Amino acid sequence: MSATLLLLTACDYNDKYFDGLEGSNTPTDVKKLEYTLTAADYAAISSNKSNEKIAEAAGIKDQLTALKTNCYFTDELTAAIYAPAFLSETWYTADNGSSVKLTYDKAVNVPEYISKVTSADAYELKKSDYAVAWDDQEVYFFSPSKPAETYLPRILKSAVGDASSGDYVTVTYTYSSVDPSTGEGESYNKVVDAVEGPSGEYKVKGHVAATYQRGFLLSDGNASILVYSNKLPNLNIGDEVAVSGITSTYSGLQQFGNSIEVTQLAVGTELPSVTYEALDAAAMDAYVAAPVAKPIKYTGTLSVSGNYSNVIIEGATIAQGSLSYVMPGLIDPALNGKKITVYGYGIGASSGKFVNTMVTKVVAADAATVHSSVVEAALGTPGDYTVQGAVVATYARGFLLSDGTASILVYKNSEFAVGDIVTVSGTTSLYAGLKQFQTATFEKIADGTVNYPTPRALSGGDMDDYLSAPFLQYVTYTGTLSISGNYYNVEVEGAGVSQGSLSYPVAGMVDQELNGKKVIVTGYAIGATSGKFVNTMVTSVVEATAAKVSALMASTRAAASEETRYAMYTFNGSNWVIAEDMAIVNPADYSKMGISTNYFSSTYKPENYLSQFMGLTYPYAQEGDVKAAVYFYDEEGAVGVKEYIFSNGTWIVDDYKETVTDQFVLSNGKWNFDPSTVIELLPTKNEMTLLYMQTATDWVWTNIDVKVLGLEDKKENKGKGYMTSYENNEYYSGCSAYYGNVDMRVAKAREQYPAGYEGLDDDGVLRLMEKHLIEVMEGVLEILNADAAPVEGVDVLYTVKVGIYTGTNVSTCTHQMVYKVVEKGKFEYVEDSFQPLS
Repeated sequence: MSATLLLLTACDYNDKYFDGLEGSNTPTDVKKLEYTLTAADYAAISSNKSNEKIAEAAGIKDQLTALKTNCYFTDELTAAIYAPAFLSETWYTADNGSSVKLTYDKAVNVPEYISKVTSADAYELKKSDYAVAWDDQEVYFFSPSKPAETYLPRILKSAVGDASSGDYVTVTYTYSSVDPSTGEGESYNKVVDAVEGPSGEYKVKGHVAATYQRGFLLSDGNASILVYSNKLPNLNIGDEVAVSGITSTYSGLQQFGNSIEVTQLAVGTELPSVTYEALDAAAMDAYVAAPVAKPIKYTGTLSVSGNYSNVIIEGATIAQGSLSYVMPGLIDPALNGKKITVYGYGIGASSGKFVNTMVTKVVAADAATVHSSVVEAALGTPGDYTVQGAVVATYARGFLLSDGTASILVYKNSEFAVGDIVTVSGTTSLYAGLKQFQTATFEKIADGTVNYPTPRALSGGDMDDYLSAPFLQYVTYTGTLSISGNYYNVEVEGAGVSQGSLSYPVAGMVDQELNGKKVIVTGYAIGATSGKFVNTMVTSVVEATAAKVSALMASTRAAASEETRYAMYTFNGSNWVIAEDMAIVNPADYSKMGISTNYFSSTYKPENYLSQFMGLTYPYAQEGDVKAAVYFYDEEGAVGVKEYIFSNGTWIVDDYKETVTDQFVLSNGKWNFDPSTVIELLPTKNEMTLLYMQTATDWVWTNIDVKVLGLEDKKENKGKGYMTSYENNEYYSGCSAYYGNVDMRVAKAREQYPAGYEGLDDDGVLRLMEKHLIEVMEGVLEILNADAAPVEGVDVLYTVKVGIYTGTNVSTCTHQMVYKVVEKGKFEYVEDSFQPLS
């Protein structure tokens, strides 16, 4: 790196060295800026169409693509070539003469595999690929009996052609922890075994105590455990379920991760008994230190910011409530900033302060009456209730309300849309085997959005069973649609007496052209009537192709546990193998990080998460271990990779970057790289000044004392010419590494080498030393800036500022001189540029 990179300041030499600034074209917006590139800027440079053409012609399109995630330039992909287009788009109003000091990162000694990974091809498995594992069965996922690592090498060898040794590919596939069939004779662990035992494989059963958007809490009456399925559950409080999978510790508690099997054993018909433990400020602080999964309630001030809903607890030293992945409709947005009471389950403590809470109800702390949860109205004794939730479906006679605890039908016309958050007050009664509001008043309190869970697939036999034990759940079934007037019925193959009944579908929900055709119905089962109809509030009715039906049936057992996974493979010359020493961030990992998308972004920066991710991935790392983290960045799927070294118990990123500042100028309407530099040699003993002064002193000895005066290059001769015997200053130009300035005291110059100034008065001596200084600095620049080179379309100028001492103390630079780079490592003095500084 040249010495001039140690100190860069704005170049302010006169305008005649910038083309296009003459005549009547007087600039009105001449900018002088200093700017540091952000992650978004690197992405913009990467996607610029002009840059893409340049990179393609240069054969480095992959490096330009990788710039989006790596956020650094390289020796091939230089800022000098690829930054101008960005500058033109960013400062499009700038006039000629504008300049930008651009600070950016440049790669240094990057391992070869880094660039190969960032430019790797991506392959997402097609449905036909899974036939390698399942033959003729129409199953489109891998599973415990058919693991991905067994089949992906064969699939990739066929799908990715022309691979060379060392190539990489990112793979996207679907995995289910449940095989398409299930065994018999199952036994279960107690929930407390999974909660208090070591991390490992467990199979438990119990009832759903609470839900949130990433799973649910399972309880058997003695203990509770979080089931983090990383998807919206299709369950209600009170449902009996079985869970099998591997537990791990998170937020201080054992939990099931998303690689699990969830089986609904029975629909809840009775309201579980629950007593919420009231936690004051001290108890909240204590919970952070010793979390337990249990029902709690606490009061504080709600603070909502984006996806985060926290509760500030008055009097707490550290604790805050954190309302985790709250179900739509549970929180009235008007409560933000107000004191509330939270009912729910503590599910762990994170970040040393948050009491993570799976919420069942949130009410204003000063509310005169507390509304009921939907599950209380749905499973409780018929009577008067006030509930709050989100509209999840509508039909011509009313709507379905849910708050995540359960859903209930409101049989009364309204103008509500799906997603609206509403309150309903009225009397419940039993109809079609389920509770519903038939007389009610309601009020919309906010807009909102809802997502749907994976529907429960009902076979013909399931439909028959429904008639005697109806339940309210999101379901799907397939059959032949029959439309007669206002009646929409569906005959399901395998059903004895039951039929699907599409209840009062809203206009446009059912295409009349589907009459008589096989369809897939998706919606909410809302009760059974006339001894045969499974009443359904539909959300979707589509024609059933053979492929859709097969996929639906194959997913019946595994839907609750399917997930998208990523893998990184490399070609070893003959086969595709899993890339060693690399960990790719999977969708489940992004979810655990609190990121709703399956990629990082400028909002969720990878460097804020990857160190901890590496720690979780490699829990037994040893000092000096080197691993790489691979991830996706932005919705376009750009691949990023960072190398980490395990040091002193922490994963430290090694990003192979140095920070560089270069100047760009606008000339003739075009931005150009301009390495013009100001070298400010302050008259103090600082590193830069001493370097230049000593180099100048050595130059005078070699080029003047030896070559011109004819002194033999021996130590005993030093001091006989312009260089002093101390060898750290000279009086040819006055450069002094001893004083850290330019010493132009006339008496000292005459004393050192009288012959050099014979016949000159004091002013003459000063003028001659100034002339010598111009000469000496040209030589010094060529020594210390040997890499300086001209740039087409730009005068590359080096301005040298010095402090000249003539007997009066100086603390700042007093004079400057300017040199032009005429060829690599060669400088030429700009006439009349030696000037005093005001």
